[in-house]
Amino acid sequence: MNTLDIRQLLDRYFQGDTNLEEEALLRGYFTGNSIDPQLMAYKPWFDYCLEEQQTTLGSDFDQRMLQLAGQQPSTKARTISLHSRLMPLFKAAAVVIFVLLLGNSLQTVVAPKDTPTASATTETTTTGINVARNDSAVIDSMKQSKAALPVEQEMSIPIE
Repeated sequence: MNTLDIRQLLDRYFQGDTNLEEEALLRGYFTGNSIDPQLMAYKPWFDYCLEEQQTTLGSDFDQRMLQLAGQQPSTKARTISLHSRLMPLFKAAAVVIFVLLLGNSLQTVVAPKDTPTASATTETTTTGINVARNDSAVIDSMKQSKAALPVEQEMSIPIE
């Protein structure tokens, strides 16, 4: 190839318009011994490209870079299932239920047996609206007892 063709290829190469075959022609020209002295300035570029093409990374490249950076190699992330993620909540719920059941059973065991019931501790009032309620309860109980009596005795009970 003559110098004019090489110059045109170089212009297209640095503009990014060459294809792989044309780039291979340029690399072949600059790796040979018959290079025009005016184009010797481009020889280091093509020597560098050829050298970098032959350089490959080793299998331990990542480990070496991490050692240089002072970091440990990363481990794979493990998957966590929903069951294992919610296990602490299940344990906490079990503890709460256990404490509530224990407290309830202690209340029934420790509570005194002779405590009065609510009906025995209520007091009857003699004033206010509760008096009317108590009176109506008495009248209702009288009507119920009157209905239970035979007809003969019903006339002998005076109604007040």
